[in-house]
Amino acid sequence: MLKDWSEELKNMQFRIYLLLSFLGLALFVLYLPYFFNHVLLDKPGVRLNDPILSLFTPHNWSTEIFIALYFCTAITFINNFKKPKKILVVLQVYVVVNFLRIVTLYLF
Repeated sequence: MLKDWSEELKNMQFRIYLLLSFLGLALFVLYLPYFFNHVLLDKPGVRLNDPILSLFTPHNWSTEIFIALYFCTAITFINNFKKPKKILVVLQVYVVVNFLRIVTLYLF
């Protein structure tokens, strides 16, 4: 397992991509509190009159969604820990998806 990582860390391109991925993740984590407090909270909501939606009682699913999302992320990292290239791709996809999520929430 460590042999695979030591082999990949000798590759300069892999190290640069890994560093950029962690930098993107760090920027994402640092920007997130500002984003939630100053961008999302200031947006006015729109009340939808949906007859089908009104048949359901509202429920806060935040905890369940949080657990499912980060459980799947953790399982992906654990299952692929022996494969450094896959971990790099997973990390890059995570950063890009969250970046796009922030951009779309900011614009709309």
